[in-house]
Amino acid sequence: EPLLLRSAANNLRQRGATDHDFAFILPNLGLAQAGLGKFTLAEANLQRGLVAANTHSHRNRGPILTDLANLHCRRGDFAGAATLLDQAEPLMRADYPDDPWRLAWVENTRGGCLQRQGRSAEASRLIRLSTPLIATRWPASSLYGAEARDRLALSGRISQR
Repeated sequence: EPLLLRSAANNLRQRGATDHDFAFILPNLGLAQAGLGKFTLAEANLQRGLVAANTHSHRNRGPILTDLANLHCRRGDFAGAATLLDQAEPLMRADYPDDPWRLAWVENTRGGCLQRQGRSAEASRLIRLSTPLIATRWPASSLYGAEARDRLALSGRISQR
């Protein structure tokens, strides 16, 4: 986080807040902050990154929307998360046709939200189908790989009850 904060501050001094590079810099900072449990800061930086991405029709819009949806889901805003995922899905299809793990991440995030709502049957199907695709790109020790693995494990525990 300290390194990403310095990078963002240095870049802000040199460029406008909607510069193309902020579609990467700020979401990465937001993900680091989310990993540290700083959800309010994380959401603010993801939102700022989304503004930059929208300004340039940047292909990082879908990933940012998905990460925002994940935060909404964590705080119990399931309707907001669903809306963001519905916006992210067509962007992922259009902008990443050769990266199936990206659309799988949308579905895995949707499944995680359904898990949190207690809708385990719907969640389990999405998580079981999407986790192997995510694993083709992200090992279980990575941010996305670990979250997908944890959702899959929870899905298995819920179905065994």
